[in-house]
Amino acid sequence: MLKVIIDTNLWISFLIGKRLQDLRKLCADEELLIISCDRIVEEFLDVSSREGLQKYIRQEDVSDTLELIRRFSVNVDIENIDVPGLKDPKDSFLFALAKETDANFILTGDKHLLKLRQYDNAVIISYSEFMKLHYSQSP
Repeated sequence: MLKVIIDTNLWISFLIGKRLQDLRKLCADEELLIISCDRIVEEFLDVSSREGLQKYIRQEDVSDTLELIRRFSVNVDIENIDVPGLKDPKDSFLFALAKETDANFILTGDKHLLKLRQYDNAVIISYSEFMKLHYSQSP
């Protein structure tokens, strides 16, 4: 079973647009273990409540996405770690989560994180790259 962390920016993208409709499929995939932590939920709630996003989202969609996170992911308690060289030190919780759970993948849309390509055993990859990699069928 692959252990996958979904960065908050992807949950927000799922909330706002149709581009990530397959996220529901990903969450329900029995070959994957979606890993989360309180920080992902807190950040999701913070970002989704920002005034600038309110015109793009409905409150019921926020609730549905939050339910998706809670229903399909395993919540893990973590302690933040210091990761030198991070453009945004607030992202260090993703690396703490990856290290604590020995995650295989961190899915993100953050270009600065994607440039790192890997942390510990976790490959840092975009959502679309992961979908191609995981769901491509060989003939």
